[in-house]
Amino acid sequence: MVVAMSCYFGELAIGTPPFRHSQTNKHKTQSKGGVFKVTVPQIPLLSELKSIMFLSILVCVLLGALHAQAEVVSTFNDCNYFFYKETEPRGMSQNTKKICQYYGNVPDPRYASLYSEHHRIPLYSAYIFNRGCSSSPDKQSFFIEPQLYDINEDRRMRPEVDFKSKVNQIKENQAINEYYKHTGYDRGHLNPNSFQCGDSRDATFTLTNAAPMDACFNRVQWHQWESKVKEMLTSELKDSPSATPFLVTGIVPHSNYRIPRKEESDQDELRDYEKVTVPSHVWTALCFAHPTDEEK
Repeated sequence: MVVAMSCYFGELAIGTPPFRHSQTNKHKTQSKGGVFKVTVPQIPLLSELKSIMFLSILVCVLLGALHAQAEVVSTFNDCNYFFYKETEPRGMSQNTKKICQYYGNVPDPRYASLYSEHHRIPLYSAYIFNRGCSSSPDKQSFFIEPQLYDINEDRRMRPEVDFKSKVNQIKENQAINEYYKHTGYDRGHLNPNSFQCGDSRDATFTLTNAAPMDACFNRVQWHQWESKVKEMLTSELKDSPSATPFLVTGIVPHSNYRIPRKEESDQDELRDYEKVTVPSHVWTALCFAHPTDEEK
């Protein structure tokens, strides 16, 4: 069997304070007082997006050439089929945990995530686009990952309320929903809920698949980017319905900016501050694998 591939790559700057994005098309503008604002690049049209993304060899080399340095307690063996050629991205040196994302009573994982306990965010999530999805789900709360707290716990993601009496232990190495409240940041999906259906869509609502995204960025620029990628995928799969689109969406952690920020809140002395790292960039890589046609 011949497996052919095409790979694409795209990246957007988020704009973390003091680097907040403005509404101009420039990458950097200087405001009064010398504070720079990094802007999100203008979202390309579909034809432009496809042209930009056709850096196939470069991206697949990126996905396969760098090697992870961090010691982890588990492997992706049970969910490596979410990666192109069962090969995970490499080069993530932070203290990380590999998570096969289980949800509900289905025995198979829904996608895979590499999670940084130091930053309390995922460095990436790997997933396969479900072409049959349409409507968006109702807003819901985000789950936590029990095995980050205790490896002997249930492997399935669970509601945070189930561990109310253990929240102090839970938040030692992962984010909790409280960290996002009144910060101006959304819990931004890496594996987009709009790319999945049914229970697999519900499974995207976990804090091990979420990173802080400026609310305007998440709801406007990043939403537009996801829509353009989805539009491109849907178009490509009409011509090649047997192809499998493998995606990895990840982040670049900011060097020193975390939420909640004490200087930007009501300074509640009982609240934990500077716990979750805000990304400076979000990126997506995509590989198409066609089972028979080398030209597709």
